[in-house]
Amino acid sequence: MDDLPPPPAPHATYERLRSIDSNIAKLLNVAYLIAALLAVSLFTGCASTGIVPMDAGVYLLSKKSPQVGFGPPIGIKGEVYAEANEFCSRKGLAVQTTRYEETNASFARSAAVALEFRCAEAPTK
Repeated sequence: MDDLPPPPAPHATYERLRSIDSNIAKLLNVAYLIAALLAVSLFTGCASTGIVPMDAGVYLLSKKSPQVGFGPPIGIKGEVYAEANEFCSRKGLAVQTTRYEETNASFARSAAVALEFRCAEAPTK
């Protein structure tokens, strides 16, 4: 068995086809990676903590957007404040923001907001 002759040298056309196949395989790997990232971003949706009591009457509400690309989290900012207002209005009170943070969407990072608030008497005009 050790006396087998070495395989013949590959033909130039074969080498060219093999390099083309290698390039196509690399492109397909990139395409699969992009498709997987898009699928994950679509399936994660809009994640939210819901309203979480912290301390001394302060609540936390944070939300992450499935927003793709670059930009501010304008849509979820409105959603967070609407949810906080609904929560406080059930108590006959109004939202008083104690802290607000937002993270813009960028490559491989979702837009997000975090709102810390308390329910207080509405200011009289």
